Amino acid sequence: MPHRREKLQEQNCSFEKKNSVCSYAEISIDTERPCPVLHTTRLLFFKKGMGKLKINEREYEIKPNTVVSIMPWDTLSITEVNKPLKLIRIVYNKNSLDYLISLNKPYEKEFNTFSVLEKIPVKNLNYKDSKCLTKIIKDIKKEKNNESSSEEQLEQSITDCIIIVKLIDFINHYVKMAYKSENEGNNGNSNNDVKTKVIKHIYCHTSESLTREKIANTYDISKAKVSEYVKDFSGLSVNKMINRIRISNVIDLLLNTDMCLEEIADKTGYCDVSHLIKNFKAITDVSPGDFREKHSNIPLNRHRKVIKLGFKIIEYINKHFTEDLSIIDLSRIFNVSPAFIDKCLLIIVEKNFNDYSDYRRIIKACELLLVQEKPVVDTAISVGYNCVRTFRRKFKQIMNTTPGRYRKECFLGDDYLSEFELSA
Repeated sequence: MPHRREKLQEQNCSFEKKNSVCSYAEISIDTERPCPVLHTTRLLFFKKGMGKLKINEREYEIKPNTVVSIMPWDTLSITEVNKPLKLIRIVYNKNSLDYLISLNKPYEKEFNTFSVLEKIPVKNLNYKDSKCLTKIIKDIKKEKNNESSSEEQLEQSITDCIIIVKLIDFINHYVKMAYKSENEGNNGNSNNDVKTKVIKHIYCHTSESLTREKIANTYDISKAKVSEYVKDFSGLSVNKMINRIRISNVIDLLLNTDMCLEEIADKTGYCDVSHLIKNFKAITDVSPGDFREKHSNIPLNRHRKVIKLGFKIIEYINKHFTEDLSIIDLSRIFNVSPAFIDKCLLIIVEKNFNDYSDYRRIIKACELLLVQEKPVVDTAISVGYNCVRTFRRKFKQIMNTTPGRYRKECFLGDDYLSEFELSA
């Protein structure tokens, strides 16, 4: 895929193409350029060149292997180009990713992945980190190529899932590196600028009854100043910007949930359904119902359904792995092919059905070995193995030791060796 010259972001680009999980582009920049407001979330991975960029009036150095994370309320401009820049730009849907991350980590509500991306928007990578993220980027590019050539719906759904998992993997690696930098004292942008706070406040509170007066009172500024900030940021009036953000959120909910219009209106700040429909049609030229029907089979919808089904399959395995459960049984229960089950598991847990079942059984066996003093053969049967020889072989493969040795070294101590452990 050749590099091409194009804008990093465009004025009022709220409605990114909805027929793809994310967009991928390789870009060349050889001169300074202002980049006006955008309404999408994106990642920039600078591979070559030297220069400087400015995010919300704060300047950062660009050098090879610099990653930049841009939130919808951020303003970005390239202020200096000392050597021509070559970068990879990935535009993605923050709300969809946030939803999928929450599915995978339902008990980590107190930690917000995107708050780290916002707080530390620029990270200069070392060789090891750069190599790791470059590999993920190459995988995304490969799957994007597969996406364009795929015609089978199932194959396309799997491709979508792989792309989204790789994208989450990229973001998680970035967050891990940024979080480490913060703990080492290399803090990023504090985002204390009043203008940035005002814009972010609008993005985060459009589901409420939001007015210029309320925003002005919150930050102790005049209503005219609020209008000035919004006009400078978006080229729109306050009300028009709020409405565009609400419509963008409506589109996300239409595509990524099964909510009815009454629920969507309540979630996005519209007083009733008729008000929502009127504003939606004014911007998109179609009704919300027609829009949802037209886009009911787009990749964002398909990959969401596939991943949700994948988690249901995993949940079922986690409850029944000690039973005589086969992939054929699962395919009948969930009405999908065995190949589909294996692909889902490979995407989410990076193991096929047999490997994941063995993994769950052996982890459970480790727990039983430490809390029970039963012979190894009883433990094998308890976790679903009818043959103790198979159990020992799988245990050695996964834990790199024997069941008896594991129990001895982890719990009972070096001086104790029972008769049933000798036989293990």
